[in-house]
Amino acid sequence: MSTSTPMQCSSPAELLQQLHAQSQILVCLQWLCDFQVLACIPLKQMLAFHDVADLVNVPEDHLTRVVRMVATVPFLSEPIPGFVAHNQLSADFVARLSSSDALSFICDVSLPSALHMSRATRFYGASEQPLESSFSLQSGSTKTILSACEQDSKFRRQLSALDETLAASSAGQFKELLLGLDWASMKGNNLVVLIGARSTELLDVANTLTERFSSLSTVIQSWEHIPHGEILELKTSLSSVLGGTPTTPGMAGDRLRVQTRYLGSQQNIYNAAVYILKVPVPSVFVQHKVVLSQVVAELRAHRSILKANPAATLILVAWMVPTVVGVLDPKTEAALRCRDLVLHQLANQRNLEFQDLAAAISGIEDGVGRLVFQTKSTNQSNSMIALEIKYQKD
Repeated sequence: MSTSTPMQCSSPAELLQQLHAQSQILVCLQWLCDFQVLACIPLKQMLAFHDVADLVNVPEDHLTRVVRMVATVPFLSEPIPGFVAHNQLSADFVARLSSSDALSFICDVSLPSALHMSRATRFYGASEQPLESSFSLQSGSTKTILSACEQDSKFRRQLSALDETLAASSAGQFKELLLGLDWASMKGNNLVVLIGARSTELLDVANTLTERFSSLSTVIQSWEHIPHGEILELKTSLSSVLGGTPTTPGMAGDRLRVQTRYLGSQQNIYNAAVYILKVPVPSVFVQHKVVLSQVVAELRAHRSILKANPAATLILVAWMVPTVVGVLDPKTEAALRCRDLVLHQLANQRNLEFQDLAAAISGIEDGVGRLVFQTKSTNQSNSMIALEIKYQKD
């Protein structure tokens, strides 16, 4: 049974069998981590079951049954009878230090909280209060998940690992979506401004756009200060592709700039053709209402720019939960809806929906006109959408 794609079942019996098998895989992974089994298996060679069992002090029969269960994923392998070895997936799991933290949080907190979702609905109904969540019922305390993080550094580390894991499903999708836009058709002014929280993804996209489209000049506007060393590394990387040095006129030094502009402050670049805002992803640490307030602040910061320059466009790129089923491929949609439910169960939070952004955009007006979105770019395998926004007179 493969767990790399959402379940596709033809009967209730098959559904229950697959659910049961997946629950066993989760339990087996936890068992392997609890007994440090993965660390005892060499990355490049196989080891006898009895040797591994002796190393971690567990019954060989237990080890054999657990390994053979997760091998159906496939996670670990039995290259010859009686021997266990890493495969690519298990080796990557070991190399990614936060994997075991994320798994521990899923088993100890996330899954038990999810199993209290029915009780939370009965007790609290449609409440959005963090103290009235599935997590609060499961933990049997008056602590919110954020206060639990403040009091327990291990708990916070494990939750951060899970948050990082859930967000990993969208890795590269920001760049993929932007590269799919029609940059070659841009005429005249080809200045692009990339706006958002400091992230390697923002730097990577700027680097790629500047490298692939020789007519584009790019400015990164980070809401937080980016250390000079990171900027120099970025420009050095770009210069190695374009030729020259990071400060050579006409090369990377001119075509890629980095600056700090604090969230919501007035846009200080008046002549760009395109402004791209990467909307933060709601999480347990950043509520969706906070993210929406950040979006509104940035829309206001760009209203006068778009009004003064009708040719300019603001593109909002956001991680979005579809309001109907089936518009995305099953794997992408399952990852989105999983994250959304985890936010609900842990903190009574949720991801953004299209209506949230549509309402935020239409609410930016000045008595003469307002911001409107003209086109929406999507991709079935991409959990992000791009909204092209203009200023329109009433």
